[in-house]
Amino acid sequence: MAGIPCATQSTFPANGILLVGRNDGLASPREDVAGEFQVIARDCGATLLPGVIVAVSFANCTDSRVCNPQTFPGLSVAGCPGGPAVVYATTNELGVATFRITGGAINSGNSPSADADCAELRLEGVLLGTLTVASIDQNPGSPLNGYVANDLSVAVSDVLDSPAEMDGRSDVNFNGQDQANDLSLMLSLLLRPGNPSANNCGAASACP
Repeated sequence: MAGIPCATQSTFPANGILLVGRNDGLASPREDVAGEFQVIARDCGATLLPGVIVAVSFANCTDSRVCNPQTFPGLSVAGCPGGPAVVYATTNELGVATFRITGGAINSGNSPSADADCAELRLEGVLLGTLTVASIDQNPGSPLNGYVANDLSVAVSDVLDSPAEMDGRSDVNFNGQDQANDLSLMLSLLLRPGNPSANNCGAASACP
């Protein structure tokens, strides 16, 4: 099994990933670090695997929208326009692939949402796990226009209908529930100096 990707030895997010925006008003525009996660690829002998492809598929994340192109170095998008997005990265010489995926969710106020664990994380085609996809940019009026107060207000509706309905987009602490703690975390992200998610890719370049 040497050289074959192994889920039990690889390291990856345990519960979920957060879609974020960018701040294009900075001297060096950059993606919001709050959305950063890493995958460390290993075979079943725990040997690191450089140069292998890590893929995040959003095919089952019906209300998620992913920016195309992605602007974080090393990320590419396949499957759109025309279909669900898959975001790819290649592991470096240490077997590490780093992601900051820009995107968001469509939420008109308790509108239909994907369940938890909608995204598939694969390493060279081997399923590592399924992950909840949460978003801070949820503004329905102008999708993916950046993280503003309106995004937080529509997330409130997801919390108010919980636990009757689980909306993965608003489970930003990835505990399997939409709760006041999620809103508190979203508020803290909104109030950060300079709002690192002040901008996003807009409706025209979001997939699907």
